[in-house]
Amino acid sequence: MFWSDKWLHGKSLADLAPSLYPLVAKRNIKRRIVQDALVNNAWIRDIKGSLSAAALIEYFQLWDLLVEVELSPGVEDQHIWMPSSLGEYSTKSAYRRFFVGSVAF
Repeated sequence: MFWSDKWLHGKSLADLAPSLYPLVAKRNIKRRIVQDALVNNAWIRDIKGSLSAAALIEYFQLWDLLVEVELSPGVEDQHIWMPSSLGEYSTKSAYRRFFVGSVAF
């Protein structure tokens, strides 16, 4: 998903543009995929309402980042499991992640 997945430099657009993100309609957050958003800059039409100074700065920063994105047709997406050093899912890494912050007795 364009707005909520961590696809741009390992971060989501919600993380990169916290002032701009609330101006995006919820239905677009749940439906907009990266490919569709980048075609003819469709992501811009997802933003509704007036932009604060902080949101405007984030808008231009996003623009600069997204202009450099080049999708490759026919190339499969890579899914990287962040809790693992190899980037691959394992039950062991999921189990460890589940207990992060817990106290052992």
